[in-house]
Amino acid sequence: MTDFLDDKRKEIARRLAELAPVAAEYKRLTAAAEALAAIPPSKNGAPAAHRAVSARGRTSRRRGSKSANSPAARVSVSKTKPQAKSRRGRRKGGGKRSAQALTFVQEQPGITIPDLARRMTVHPTYLYKVLPTFADEGKIVRDGRGWYPKEAAPTVA
Repeated sequence: MTDFLDDKRKEIARRLAELAPVAAEYKRLTAAAEALAAIPPSKNGAPAAHRAVSARGRTSRRRGSKSANSPAARVSVSKTKPQAKSRRGRRKGGGKRSAQALTFVQEQPGITIPDLARRMTVHPTYLYKVLPTFADEGKIVRDGRGWYPKEAAPTVA
């Protein structure tokens, strides 16, 4: 009798091991079906591809799309006024890293952006934005590939 029970226990354990991935897939598909059921169908029968579901389960429009009832959609093009562009965030060259870049240029005249980026451990793209701002402000000068403090700029002979 014990051989029969041992065989059945092993058989059940093997079958459970076979069915475990299928059970996990069933749970994932059930959760996906419930999530899709929470999204209301579109009013005109078109697929609801323009809707996004947030982490809280709310639907929202994608960035840039306009609702037919939104104020932006109701205003005609001829009535709109051009709006002044406002800068967001801190101005270029206004932080600690930019001050550090200026210090390095003053300490090592003629330094190139790739060398400066390696020394500061920043991406060179940042310096390609910051150093011209300092040049516009008259703090540094570019000569070839190198950057110099205004006082130590090489003179053209």
